[in-house]
Amino acid sequence: MNQSRAIAAMIAAALCTAPMCADTTVFGKSFYRGRSQGSNQARWMAGQAYHLYLPDTECLNGSISFTPEYSQSFRSKQVAEFLFFNGTDTMVFGPARTTSVGIPNPAGADTDVFAQNFFLNPDFIGSVRASPLVRNFIFDMNLYLGLDELLCGLYVRVDVPFNWTSWDLRLTEVVTNTGSVGFPANTFGNPAIQPSPLFSIIQAWKGEITDAALPDIRQGLNFAKVDGKRTKAGVADLTFILGYTFFKSDCSHFSIQTALIAPTGNRPRGEYLFEPIVGNGHHVELGAGINAHYELWNNGCDQSFAVFFEGNVFHVFKGRQRRTFDLKNNGIGSRYLLFKRFSAGVYQQEILFGPNITTLECRVENDVHGDAALMFDYQRNCWTLDLGYNVWGISKDKISLTEDIPVNTFGIQGSTLTAGATINQTQSLTTVNGTFLPAISDGATPITITNDSIDLDSAAHPGCYSHKFFTHLGYTWQNCDYLPYLGIGGEVEFSASAGRALDQWGVWVKGGFTFI
Repeated sequence: MNQSRAIAAMIAAALCTAPMCADTTVFGKSFYRGRSQGSNQARWMAGQAYHLYLPDTECLNGSISFTPEYSQSFRSKQVAEFLFFNGTDTMVFGPARTTSVGIPNPAGADTDVFAQNFFLNPDFIGSVRASPLVRNFIFDMNLYLGLDELLCGLYVRVDVPFNWTSWDLRLTEVVTNTGSVGFPANTFGNPAIQPSPLFSIIQAWKGEITDAALPDIRQGLNFAKVDGKRTKAGVADLTFILGYTFFKSDCSHFSIQTALIAPTGNRPRGEYLFEPIVGNGHHVELGAGINAHYELWNNGCDQSFAVFFEGNVFHVFKGRQRRTFDLKNNGIGSRYLLFKRFSAGVYQQEILFGPNITTLECRVENDVHGDAALMFDYQRNCWTLDLGYNVWGISKDKISLTEDIPVNTFGIQGSTLTAGATINQTQSLTTVNGTFLPAISDGATPITITNDSIDLDSAAHPGCYSHKFFTHLGYTWQNCDYLPYLGIGGEVEFSASAGRALDQWGVWVKGGFTFI
């Protein structure tokens, strides 16, 4: 077993070191990636491992299992802190931090988001709290096929996990003041002071603003929206494994395998801030791994105790996605700034939400993704009890843009107006909390953004890993030609990286049969 221990150590090292190359900023991200619903080594092994890699078989053999599972996230505060701009689960929408001439505004001292960026009145004051919840229902079908009739030790495995997932930020708000000042004349093409038609942060974040009194607002928020619970359904990923068992006996075995994950879930589109994802984000993954077991004790009659291990490491190839990005010079949350549209340096009577501009097509890949589990199995007569530990991890997203922002077209509005002296001007260093820089404007010529202005890291999910503990109690009917088995199990998973991975628990029922 020296070879198996060496390879297991390599897998553990890859899982534990690669994710640690993550950046240190773990809040204000525009994209949250959960663990693929199809990546669950615990669910695969529990209640079934001892039915596989059978010795003394010279014909076709195998096992088929069906596992419905329900899972739900917990410790929602960590996910909220990951997404919100201030590193907490609550953000204050309020007046600008400074006036248009750069003087600090005491009324906006606690502001995290300048309300006007969401077309709320500029003197609006309120707070919004997030308590994110992710639910999954998975129906996992697994097939193991021993091809000893063709080549002794050869086997294939196929995993098909059907998934329904629900993602909900669960926003609650407290509105202190809906605002009474209204938008100053010529803020959004309005010739006179005009109050906002919106009175709620939650309402505003849906982005469905239409008001003839604000003629320069021609479109609502198309991306990075929040609109209650969002759901998705489909096959998470298809996993194909081809392996070879070098030796197998009643008390041990050792196998090496290659694995391919074919994407069948949905691609991230950036339409929602907390976007439901089925599968791994539509990536192809290719990897290899090992599985082995060793019987530690057997009373020679009706009881035994064994340890099982399986681990796989993958490279996650580039996948086409759409994500929303902040700007390098404007800080966290700058994706929600307001922009003017220009042509040849002339304002084109249109104000746009920032995500409509900074949500771009890109390619995303990960150097390594791994999933490994160690499981202890106790058997007595027809009963079996499994207890195990699972470590999962993935390295930081690597992003490259494949879509261009039109040059000389979009500039940050800040406190500039849509008529008068600042009509063709911008404030290029404005921040989402309403700190207007430069104090008045950039000057007579607008400063516009390009792809070089984009902060790729703002939408890159950091490397992360998690620890999971699982158990399963099962029964096998031994006096049948096809050995049916049925059991119940559960798992609890803890993020080991400050909310970058999802804390969740799950329960399942697993049944199937083995044929020889």
